[in-house]
Order: sequence, then structure tokens, then C-alpha cells
Amino acid sequence: VRRVRQLGLPVSFIAGARVPILTVRDFCDISMQQLGVVSSAHIRRYVQNDRALVQPLVCVIKAWAKEMKFKNKGLSQYCITLMVLYFLLKRGLIQYLPIPKEFQCLEPHDPVVVDPTVHEPLTLPCLAASDGLPPQNLGRLLIEWLVYFGSEFDVENNVVHITRFNTATQELEDLPKRQKGWRHFALAVEDPFSTNTNIS
Repeated sequence: VRRVRQLGLPVSFIAGARVPILTVRDFCDISMQQLGVVSSAHIRRYVQNDRALVQPLVCVIKAWAKEMKFKNKGLSQYCITLMVLYFLLKRGLIQYLPIPKEFQCLEPHDPVVVDPTVHEPLTLPCLAASDGLPPQNLGRLLIEWLVYFGSEFDVENNVVHITRFNTATQELEDLPKRQKGWRHFALAVEDPFSTNTNIS
């Protein structure tokens, strides 16, 4: 924390979180576990695969959540990103990307080696105006996302996830809370790299 503050960034350490988090205000959250590396790499693949849609929608929902102070209510940036990907996959607006096999059975503190010749680098410039607007109206998608999680998604019984895809129907399958033993959670969002963890 001290070294990051020396760079002039407003940073704080959330020691009480299940996984220690460095939060840099108005910029990002940094996980203090090894799986943060591979989860970031996988999400980056979704962004790079359909950047004109995924990145703007994630950014606008994060900005809305910040204004609503949802971060203090358990909705981290990572959690929101997974909810956006789940919504877009359910709507059939983006392509499903399977998790690389070498990362499917990791535990939170397992050592992780990301081969730069296989996995994309974790840097990505901001979306430029020349990249064009999303194929759908961004405002309409924001409203649809709010309506989906406000009234359509069965929050009482289902889990938000990006890990179970039916290749026959080309649809993301429903994942019941009872299957995970998560009925006591108001909202359940599965960490795709630590599937016994609800990150909400």
C-alpha cells in the first residue's frame, strides 16, 4: 500500500475482505490472490473478443454502481463484470469462451504461471472513438441489464455464472442455488476460477 501511495494514487487496503483487496479509487481493485491473474486474463479475452460491446457496457454499469454506492453493499467491480458477462451470454450477444483447462481446478492460493506466448497480455488501451459505438444502443442495454436483474433473473433460486454452457443449445445453462448450497445468499455470483466461492 505504501509503495502505491508513493505514486500519488489514492489507495486503501480492505483487510476484512475474504480475499485481501487493494482498491485504487476511481481506477481499479487489485486482488491479493494468485487467481486474480488468471481471472483478469480470462475476462480480458471477452473484452478483446467483442470489445465494442463488452467494455462500454461494463464501464457504464460500474459508473452507475459507483454513484449508487453499491460497492459498499457487496458488489465489487469483479462481481459487476461477471454479472454483465452473464447477461450478455444469456441474451446471446457475445460468444461463450471456455476457461482454459489448465486453470479449471485451481484453488485460491495455488501458484499460477501465465505463459505470455499463450495468453494475451493484461494491458488494454481505452476504447477510442474510432472503434465505433456498440452494435446496440448502450443506454438501452443498460436499461435491459437493470430490468433483467431487477425482475427477470430468478435471484431467489439461481446463480450468476459464466462456467456452464450447453454446446447443443448454444445457451448458458441455469445454475440452481440449491446445487451450490447457496440458498441463504440474497445474491449468488460464482467465481469462475474458484467455483465454491460466492463473490457477491
